[in-house]
Amino acid sequence: MSNLKDSLLKALKIDKVIEALIQYIEAKAAVYKEEAKVELQTIFARLFVDIVFAFLGLGFIFFFGFFLANYLNAITKSQFIGYGIIAAFFLICLIAVALIKNQEFFKKISLKFTMHIFKQK
Repeated sequence: MSNLKDSLLKALKIDKVIEALIQYIEAKAAVYKEEAKVELQTIFARLFVDIVFAFLGLGFIFFFGFFLANYLNAITKSQFIGYGIIAAFFLICLIAVALIKNQEFFKKISLKFTMHIFKQK
């Protein structure tokens, strides 16, 4: 039965067409695999850069907060008032962000950030 099938395929030259089709599908799969790999590398690179920027920004805020608190302590001639003022400022910022997190413009900002990470070519 196999011989009959092989001879029929060879007679109609379908075996070459099938072989070419299989090679085409394998080549397309390899191309898609490579494109997905490049896209993932791009996403991870952007994410890494954004994480580094976030880390540096938080470090700046942290140390600037201590600087400002110590400066306010020196002005008020108190050991703790400057820290209290800075803590109150950050608490107000936290409450503001908590209140606006469901607002439309905040959603637009998060969407822009997400689109930046997963930016299309």
